Amino acid sequence: MATKLSLDFQMNFDVSAAFSRGCGMTKIIPFANGRAVAFGWGTHSGNYQEGPHQYWLAEIGREGASERILPVEMTHRTNGLMAPLTGKHYLQAFKFGEQFGLLLSTEAVLLFSSIHDEPVTIPIENHFSMLGEPRHHSHLHDSYFAPTHCGNASGCLVPVVLSAPTEGAGSGRHACLLEIDQVAGRARWLHTLPDGTPHTTVIDDYVPSHTGSQAPGGIRLDSTGHLVYDLPPLVYDCAWVDNHWYLYVAGYNKNYIRFGIPLGVLSRNLVDLSILESVFKAQEQSFGHICASLDRLIVSPLRANGPHKGKQTVFTFDDREEHSLTPPRGYTKYHVQEYFSGYYWLTPEELNYNRMPVKIVACK
Repeated sequence: MATKLSLDFQMNFDVSAAFSRGCGMTKIIPFANGRAVAFGWGTHSGNYQEGPHQYWLAEIGREGASERILPVEMTHRTNGLMAPLTGKHYLQAFKFGEQFGLLLSTEAVLLFSSIHDEPVTIPIENHFSMLGEPRHHSHLHDSYFAPTHCGNASGCLVPVVLSAPTEGAGSGRHACLLEIDQVAGRARWLHTLPDGTPHTTVIDDYVPSHTGSQAPGGIRLDSTGHLVYDLPPLVYDCAWVDNHWYLYVAGYNKNYIRFGIPLGVLSRNLVDLSILESVFKAQEQSFGHICASLDRLIVSPLRANGPHKGKQTVFTFDDREEHSLTPPRGYTKYHVQEYFSGYYWLTPEELNYNRMPVKIVACK
């Protein structure tokens, strides 16, 4: 069954004048009535991958677009436990009802009502910063468990993917729920292990869903210097729906353009991340994103020579069917990034490093 999209409006914005060395968009946060907030980074460093980064917000609607460059002191602190993040450790944005938030490491959250209002800082009581050993070779003084992705909130609960102290940036194999009590002005991590650390995925849970020559998890060196394929699979996206986790997991390969991405499964999991069932398995090596509506998954094939010829599909939770997506004429090469309240949100490029001005397209 095909889902045909029709153009509602499109809007451009440009923050490049504020940054001398490049910028990118990492998140689109959709709201009702055709409104969305874009979040991203910019840098004045010669190597944009090394940072440090400054962050920006843009609000998009039919009436136009407005931008705000966040001051450095809002998102970077040099005293206390949280140091300025490097280019490999971005701040993570998330939808929180009709508000949105930024997760500052694992010890504090900024909540915004709009991009031009001053945010409310909410401390996290049981942050992970004092757990484990610092990351080797990076000498960071911020969280040793680094957030790599935030799902969209369900009520007051924000699902968060984290990487462990021994893992590199982007290697999120752990997940935890962050409960935000806005009235009390505090937050805390829920369902942690007895030592306070977050749960991780279990590789044996996903072996039955895996086919192919590569392992469904990652690679590590054992004590003898041999390669061992026993690391849990990566969590690419997560959601908390009806008191269960929904995880889109895939195997890990740093050079996925050359070697591909093994696995690719949407699973329903218990609070400790043990699997209850495999809900959906991608027909080909694909990235997956759980939409802000919490009722569908956007599936983006890695290559253009698979069953879907590189075209995105959407898997809906209610009927558990995969549907093709047909963008409007003139937008067939655009990337579907989000869905909420009847609107699909598209961009001409994938997220992270983007040419300016950025065009945001809203379709119904």
